Amino acid sequence: MRICDDKDNELPEMTVGHIQLKGENITSGYYNNAEATSKAFTADGWLRTGDLGFIKEGRIVVTGRAKEIIFVNGQNIYPYDIERIAESVGGIELGKIAACGVYINSNEKEEIVLFVYYKRKLSGFLRLEKELKQVVAQKMGLTVFDVVPVKRIPKTTSGKIQRYKLGEMYLNGEFNKELEALKSLRVSEMED
Repeated sequence: MRICDDKDNELPEMTVGHIQLKGENITSGYYNNAEATSKAFTADGWLRTGDLGFIKEGRIVVTGRAKEIIFVNGQNIYPYDIERIAESVGGIELGKIAACGVYINSNEKEEIVLFVYYKRKLSGFLRLEKELKQVVAQKMGLTVFDVVPVKRIPKTTSGKIQRYKLGEMYLNGEFNKELEALKSLRVSEMED
């Protein structure tokens, strides 16, 4: 095992980078898919796992998935750091919130979107939305672009949150009905 930078150069111990593996027990590639196999392996034969981590005293520590990192103002933000902070807000349960980076074309940048498992009336969601945005701004210095109530948080069979799936659903407009309803609630609240 080794930890490498974006150009497959090995990094020193205690430095976060891309986890790569090599050995007899590692796959030789994808079945009938030379292109995917080529992308998965380095020029010198190491498998790119897609995971990030570091090595400490000969042991590997996994910190997350490379494709889940959110890029904000040149910084790498881990979604689970945002989720951990968000869980301090009353009404947010462990594993019931997902942070995701979504590239918004009109803004020409990646934005932070929070997806919250929420089954109650939408009118009660506005307080939660406001508090989540405030807590993330105060504790992390980050601006949350949108907070979306969802009926379920998609997970893999092993229980990992599928953040990319939520991001795709957001971009495909699958939450537009809920977002429009929240917008109407905000307008009516301002008129009161």
